[in-house]
Amino acid sequence: MSQASRDTPRLSVVIPAYNQAAFLRETLESVLQQAGDEVEVIVVNDGSTDATLDVIAGFSGRVRCVTQPNAGLAAARNRGHREARGEFVAWLDSDDLCEPGRLALQMEVLQRYPEIGLVSGGFSAFNAEGQVSPSFAAHYYGQIGRFGLHTLYGAADTVVADAGTQKLSVPLYRGKVYPAIAYGNFVHPPTVMMRREVWTLTGELDAEFPSAADWEFFVRASRKFSFAYLDHPLLRYRLSAGQMSSMSNALRHVPREMLMFERMLAADPALRADASRVRELYRSWYFTMASAAVDTSRWLALKYLVYSLYHGCEISLFLRTALKLALPAFLVSRLQGARRTLAGQSGEQSPSRR
Repeated sequence: MSQASRDTPRLSVVIPAYNQAAFLRETLESVLQQAGDEVEVIVVNDGSTDATLDVIAGFSGRVRCVTQPNAGLAAARNRGHREARGEFVAWLDSDDLCEPGRLALQMEVLQRYPEIGLVSGGFSAFNAEGQVSPSFAAHYYGQIGRFGLHTLYGAADTVVADAGTQKLSVPLYRGKVYPAIAYGNFVHPPTVMMRREVWTLTGELDAEFPSAADWEFFVRASRKFSFAYLDHPLLRYRLSAGQMSSMSNALRHVPREMLMFERMLAADPALRADASRVRELYRSWYFTMASAAVDTSRWLALKYLVYSLYHGCEISLFLRTALKLALPAFLVSRLQGARRTLAGQSGEQSPSRR
């Protein structure tokens, strides 16, 4: 391939990294194994204080590093997009692993269907003990499990692409996902690949709302572009106790998600027409906060539980949480310890994303 082609990559892979020295090497290897001259790999070092820079240095000449003060995941992704030179831009988290054929499959979709602006896909899940699930998307995103891919996306097709020594034939779903995605995200950010103009025309991720920035970006983008979904594991998603989606962070992140949704409603008041879906979102948010507040403030937990009941919380969930509030703290702690042990054995995460 000519030097001119190398200077103008077809695809840019953006990987934000903050203190991920323990996992980043394996992540980069999983990308570089399938990244040819048409692909540039950009790691945005988001103010790491561990050996992340040392790991990146080991890939000199194959990985481009951009360093900035710690500003969070959304800001790091924005920086990666500003640095990217490719016609297409793919996202990947610094502790996840690309499956063989991921990049080829997604590039094939974007080249074949000019109306599609963004393509994501399925993913497996693993933890320190090994694989938790070969297909985790429907568990992680409630919308997929509840409605199904055909309902969310529409048209079904098949895509074939080379994955090393084999050819992959993968089911593809494509279409307009707005307004369904405004009632709950079902696009897994680390599996995303998009055309450069999607980010250019949609605007940057809103770094003010770190836990909801991806979802809000997808909502804005889906109003302008069609989306697609490859029903195949594109990556192996690493489960860990410190992830942003954990229950311990709910009291900090959920109110921001609620504020973000209020902004979506202001941008498109027609979303209020589906009152049952709006109530369902608020019911889920308040119940999540009630469950998270049990350990720190029972009065706060009770308040959120009542709010959840007002929006239609199931009586069984209400009674279960109310019982937890009524039990002595030491007994609740023992029960939660037993539940965490069982969850660890089964690979259970926090409640499914809406």
